[in-house]
Amino acid sequence: MADRVHPDPPSGDAPPPPPPLSNPPEKKSRPRSGTYVIQIPKDQIYRVPPPENATLYEYYTSRATSHRRRSIILTSILSILFLLSILTAITGLLYLFLRPRLPSLSADRLTFLNITSPEIDAILRASNQNDKIGFRYLSGGSLTVSYSGVPLALSPWPEFKQVPGNITVLETTLTGDGFRPTDPIQKALEAELRQGEVLLGMKMTAPVKFFAASLTTWTFTVRVWCDVVVDRLTADARIISQECNTALNF
Repeated sequence: MADRVHPDPPSGDAPPPPPPLSNPPEKKSRPRSGTYVIQIPKDQIYRVPPPENATLYEYYTSRATSHRRRSIILTSILSILFLLSILTAITGLLYLFLRPRLPSLSADRLTFLNITSPEIDAILRASNQNDKIGFRYLSGGSLTVSYSGVPLALSPWPEFKQVPGNITVLETTLTGDGFRPTDPIQKALEAELRQGEVLLGMKMTAPVKFFAASLTTWTFTVRVWCDVVVDRLTADARIISQECNTALNF
């Protein structure tokens, strides 16, 4: 039998089979229907702050607001005090420069025409003792004569302008509705008439503006009250003594 002839193997070695995989890749499970998977980079993960952070935020916010409010109040108070100090300084300088004096009033004569239904003719003297300040008397003033607080007669106070150093003599007639004193007041009046010293009260109230050069103040109320002693309540009454005081209401 003839020998079989085997073909010669190829000249090059055959490539070795690939090595088996030590860790075969896991199969990714598909998400179930209705489920979504979101992948966020690690540096973009946001965390919810703890509740105490909100409390601290409210505390520091309220603290800053309170501090700001106190600063505003303190600044306002300091500004007001600064303005008041300036006004006080200006007022003091004006006072030293002008040397203001209040108006003065006195009665030159009181003539009692009728005591039952009082009618009194009065001659008054209004004086301005200032060197640089004038007075401007406005409408709305009044003059009253009374006995023991019971009005006898009254009249309006006239409007006029009084320059510095001026003395103005005024004549006016005061009228009343009737003198109706109580029994004790009537007895006291009769006793004073017998003694020849009757104490009367005279009161003047008037709105006044002060002026110096071209400057004029706002309106003040000047009040003058006098204790006037006369010897009788007749047409020939004589003034024995008088004492007057003046006040200024702002």
